Amino acid sequence: MDAAQRNACGVCSITVMIGAVERGLCATCIHAETITSSKGSEFVLCRLSYVDTRFTRYPRLPVLVCSGYMAGTQDPSSSR
Repeated sequence: MDAAQRNACGVCSITVMIGAVERGLCATCIHAETITSSKGSEFVLCRLSYVDTRFTRYPRLPVLVCSGYMAGTQDPSSSR
């Protein structure tokens, strides 16, 4: 992945073009929601972060291990 595919700050590891490989477990987790900024960048929001401080609101991707992971059908309100 080149620098053009990373978000504007250039420091974060969250990619603009998020696919299943870059998401890791978040790609199939029922707690994950894709947030699209006004500039078109996409970020994965962990909804567990609202009720449990152990979870990061915007986790570093790809997430390979997560104690809150629950596989299943994505929420229809998710923009994925």
